[in-house]
Amino acid sequence: ELLFTNLGSVIGIFIPLIIFFMANTIIDLLLSEKINFTYHEYASLTMTTLARNSPLALAIAINSFPGHELISIALVIGPLIELPVLYIVSRFCLWVKDSGLFFTCKLF
Repeated sequence: ELLFTNLGSVIGIFIPLIIFFMANTIIDLLLSEKINFTYHEYASLTMTTLARNSPLALAIAINSFPGHELISIALVIGPLIELPVLYIVSRFCLWVKDSGLFFTCKLF
């Protein structure tokens, strides 16, 4: 009931999470290109960074609404967003590999 009565706030909690995941993915791509990572190193860096730092992203989202009753909901629902996001990022990584725009090194 609390979730559905505050749906706008719940969506607001996830906006910082989405920004975090998108920024991490793009920064990893640019950094990987700059230091000549192979595709496999880039994919490993991106997936590890996102999976290990998702609790940090959740903390950032929770701090966006200090003292709000939806913090407990965010703690429960937050990890549920991680799996779909990791799937989307994995598809993005495959697109990066197949596009030929990045990682011109033929080591993969």
